[in-house]
Amino acid sequence: MKNWIRMPELVGTGIASVMVTGFLLATVYWKLDNTPRGAQERLTLFAFVVPTMFYCCLDNVPVFIQERYIFLRETTHNGYRTSSYVISHSLVALPQLIAPSLVFAAITFWTVGLSGGLEGFFFYCLIIYASFWSGSSIVTFISGVVPNIMLSYMFAITYLAYCLLLSGFYVNRDRIPIYWTWFHYISLRWTRHFLGVLSGEVDYEEDTDPMLEDWG
Repeated sequence: MKNWIRMPELVGTGIASVMVTGFLLATVYWKLDNTPRGAQERLTLFAFVVPTMFYCCLDNVPVFIQERYIFLRETTHNGYRTSSYVISHSLVALPQLIAPSLVFAAITFWTVGLSGGLEGFFFYCLIIYASFWSGSSIVTFISGVVPNIMLSYMFAITYLAYCLLLSGFYVNRDRIPIYWTWFHYISLRWTRHFLGVLSGEVDYEEDTDPMLEDWG
């Protein structure tokens, strides 16, 4: 909360970017029907939404780099342990992700015409929230490993792009060459988030696509 008060322009810009993205998707995918074309457009919507949530977390790159000196000083003098810093940072990040998740879900859920009613909305919001939290965590980890801000940005963008290709999102796991399978297991499992939002639109008991079973 103190960070919100201290840097309102940063928080406001983040929420504004999520709102603009939500309004863009709402106008492009306005009131999708239940025809095969509508189902295909839902797939393209979710395929855009999930990676976008992760890329929106790139603003977390400078966070640890700016706190590195304080972190090293305090841990060196036994002020607190590394695990304490990681846990506290994770807990502090949780409430900050609620607002953008709710804003994005509220803008896109009913305007696009997604299924599930109020229960489906909260589940959709939970998946968006989990995507934000996963993206924020991995970006913070990268900023801790790579101390230079520009290099961290480059590494984070490159890593997320490789995850998009090799996590099973675009290429099924059995189609990934054996010498790249190791990256599949260290990549973000974007397919889980994708299948999460898709589960509200597809009845797997009645109609399960074999392609979806191979993902992840």
